[in-house]
Amino acid sequence: MAKWLKGSMFQRTQRKLTLQYSALLILFLILFVVIVYGLLYYAIFKDEKVRLGILIRSETEFIQTILEENKSEQISSKLFLLSTEQFFYYWLDNQGKFVMGDEVQPEIRWQVLSWIEKNGSTANDQVVTVPLEISIQPPKEGGISDSVPQEADFLVTSRPIYVDGVLVGSLYIGKDFSHTTIFFDWLIRVLSGIVLSFFLLALFISYLMSHRALIPVSEVYFRQREFLADASHELRTPLSVMLSSIELLRMEVQIEENGFVSNLLDDMKDEVKRMTRLVAELLSLARSDSDEVTLNLIWFDFRPVAEKAVRSLMPIASDNKVLLQMEMQKKLLVYGDIQWLTQLLVILIDNAIKYTSAGGSVEVKVRKDQRKQNQFLTIVVKDTGIGIHAKDQERIFDRFYRQDRSRSKIVLGHGLGLSIAKWIVRLSDGTINVDSTLGKGSTFTVQIPVPDEPSDRY
Repeated sequence: MAKWLKGSMFQRTQRKLTLQYSALLILFLILFVVIVYGLLYYAIFKDEKVRLGILIRSETEFIQTILEENKSEQISSKLFLLSTEQFFYYWLDNQGKFVMGDEVQPEIRWQVLSWIEKNGSTANDQVVTVPLEISIQPPKEGGISDSVPQEADFLVTSRPIYVDGVLVGSLYIGKDFSHTTIFFDWLIRVLSGIVLSFFLLALFISYLMSHRALIPVSEVYFRQREFLADASHELRTPLSVMLSSIELLRMEVQIEENGFVSNLLDDMKDEVKRMTRLVAELLSLARSDSDEVTLNLIWFDFRPVAEKAVRSLMPIASDNKVLLQMEMQKKLLVYGDIQWLTQLLVILIDNAIKYTSAGGSVEVKVRKDQRKQNQFLTIVVKDTGIGIHAKDQERIFDRFYRQDRSRSKIVLGHGLGLSIAKWIVRLSDGTINVDSTLGKGSTFTVQIPVPDEPSDRY
């Protein structure tokens, strides 16, 4: 069944569906991870804050009780011991001077006191995170540490101390929060790895899902494409026979003398030509949806080919009273497929003629341009026709697309020409652009890369 998915259209659709499925799955996964991470961080951080708040309230009440009982005596620091949840505590008076305190590592005292002096007293029961430099290894005897200081996070809170309703200072307590921040750093890495793994898994699953979803569609499309190609081939022969028969009838003298029959044959001839053109477009359309098209790339002079294509369209321009002008370089040596480049030029000129009113003009310019180190075959077809609305310019290369008001009412067509033109340009690794003003005309510009001519050509 893989053969039904060979067409570039199905490949693009499958890639698009794969990305959409994957994006949807990964979006829900990221949302889930963010919610879990946020809830976990909030719960742990809030728990640490609550426990630190309970600790500082109990310590403050203990200090206030000691002070009230020993108003005239010096309070010994031996009454205060660091608990397992404390990294330091500092008691400062009303002027912010150090009264007493203790810490696990003495070198952080000046950092904490500097931070307090700089930031001022925090609000009651409010916990802030303060990064400080500490030694990972405990100091040796004598208070000297041979380890490099590392930045660590602390939860710091403060609470005022009152004695008989009078503020006598503030108590600061700090708790090492580094283990929690390290845990969350690792957690975000693990979750990122999980998200990446699930993303790759989602890509694989989405690829399989999109492949299975496209199989029924591709089966139907494959049968329709085969029918379209077969029908186009079958219709070309009877249409050619009909056109030849009409030409033979037009050569009869009696037919020329009978105006009604002559006009009838002319109308039949026009309809057969229109049907032949439609069959050719449908056949090109069927071929464009497969990977079976191969370019017959050769070096050739594009000028005589382009001149012949323009001459073949002169009668149509004359019938529509449109002036068809051509401007080309003397020699246009290019490397490409003669058949497809000719059809591209015919489609652009025919399209310009159809949408140009009587008295207007169509100008065709074909040249080779040099841009930096690259050469391009440039085809410019400019008309003074009805123009294209700005909102329609992006869609005119879509199949069967017609402007609702102006273009579809002026001429008959099937909306296939420009779609085929874009396919030919893309097949040749080129670009096609349109610049149009409603009521003033349109300019189609095609640029197809041309390689350097090999030196051993001659």
